[in-house]
Amino acid sequence: MKLDRILGIAACVVVVVGLVLAFLVIGPPGHARLIAFDSQRVRNLETIASGMHGRFGETTDGLPKLLPSDIAERDPVTGRGYEFQRIDSKHYVLCARFALAAESEDTADSSPPLNWPHGAGRTCYEFNVSASEVSPRAMKIRTK
Repeated sequence: MKLDRILGIAACVVVVVGLVLAFLVIGPPGHARLIAFDSQRVRNLETIASGMHGRFGETTDGLPKLLPSDIAERDPVTGRGYEFQRIDSKHYVLCARFALAAESEDTADSSPPLNWPHGAGRTCYEFNVSASEVSPRAMKIRTK
């Protein structure tokens, strides 16, 4: 009986230590949700940029003043559309508010393989629709 009790306590200790180590390595569930939301934001921006590139990259008409509604995506948390600003006939800016700063593996694993560096808060990216590839350029813009 005493051996059973010792083994039971040892099993409980192993489980608790395993949970503590898991939280230390991957973070609590709330942190994982924030990472998932930021990943969705990056995917949304990729979708918008690809749509803009595909629709306006070959035209001579230039970019619209507003993001076309069939290309627009919404933030997974707030439900608001992403910020869009036309710079000129071939350049535009997309902005999103991220929950966390991107870690190198967060941006390296994106598919298609684009680099989307961002800090926590508002980050904007500049695009050129006439470039041969959809390639964001992170901009240093003060948060609002």
